[in-house]
Amino acid sequence: MPLGRGFGVLWSANALSNLADGVAFVSMPLLAASMTDDPRLVAGLATLYALVRLLVALPIGVWVDRLDRRTLIVAANLLRGVGLLGLALTIQFGVSSLVVLYAAMAVVGTLESMADSAAVAILPSLVDRERLDSANGRIAAAQLVSDEFAGPPLGGFLFAFAAAVPVFAMGGLWAVAGLVALALPIRRSLRLADDAPAARRSIYAEAREGIAWLARHRVVGSLALIGA
Repeated sequence: MPLGRGFGVLWSANALSNLADGVAFVSMPLLAASMTDDPRLVAGLATLYALVRLLVALPIGVWVDRLDRRTLIVAANLLRGVGLLGLALTIQFGVSSLVVLYAAMAVVGTLESMADSAAVAILPSLVDRERLDSANGRIAAAQLVSDEFAGPPLGGFLFAFAAAVPVFAMGGLWAVAGLVALALPIRRSLRLADDAPAARRSIYAEAREGIAWLARHRVVGSLALIGA
């Protein structure tokens, strides 16, 4: 049963974005291995990615709560696309390095957190409450297939042609995902005057409030702990 045009746009953008994530999962370590024989530097790429995701999770969660989710999805994907296309050009012309690759991975990790969080947060505004289970299931299925099943082998296959090919593919997929997300409906929310002081609180104050809420919520807190 169709879930509406808005959901279709979100699903398409999310599937393209996650396919690029899956390509990066294999191709970025292969790129590192082509630049150095030190296994610690190759493993450090994945370590950097995980640390960046961990460090930016709370502030990005606050930004997703404050800002327009459609804008965040579009910006995160377009910025990743432009950044990776730039990285691909440095590889193509032989001027790339591990420092550039590490910097690109940090940017990708940060913007991936933003895009994924905004996509989850915007879903209830696109689908009726009684159909959220179906919508979430389809989003999760697309993510699983694109990110973990199709993306990694595609990344390895493209890398066999040339080191820059999967990077061009990632940049193109993220850029297209950002352009597709432009078709998401624009929803303007007006803040009440009483809410204005809360908007001026620091990011970390709101993050602490969120952590406290999570700790008190038995179901969501337990799920977060299990996922972590």
